[in-house]
Amino acid sequence: MESCCRACLPCCSCLWDRIWPGLRYPGPRDRDHIRTVSGDIRVPAPKKRPAQLYAALFDFEARSDDELTVKEGDKLSVIEKRGRYVLAKKLTGSLESGLVPANYVALLQDEFAKHK
Repeated sequence: MESCCRACLPCCSCLWDRIWPGLRYPGPRDRDHIRTVSGDIRVPAPKKRPAQLYAALFDFEARSDDELTVKEGDKLSVIEKRGRYVLAKKLTGSLESGLVPANYVALLQDEFAKHK
């Protein structure tokens, strides 16, 4: 609430300083610390999942706007698994993204992990 009040009504900063003396809502610069009554808490950084290289095993023709047309051998990066489909992004050509049946793609190598 504090950040909203300060952002929407900056002209009332004296009032906000009286209501919330010395307290401040964490902003973008404070993401690695959370201020509490007993002291600051350090927030752990999210773990990065290494990107993996996939390839299309078969040709697949998109039937809707959500799906992605792929040809056999296209290199893909799988963003998310959604049941029987995967949300994939093409790594060659047009760099489009969309849904592809999960059994149409296969993990090649963890080649992106080799190159930092």
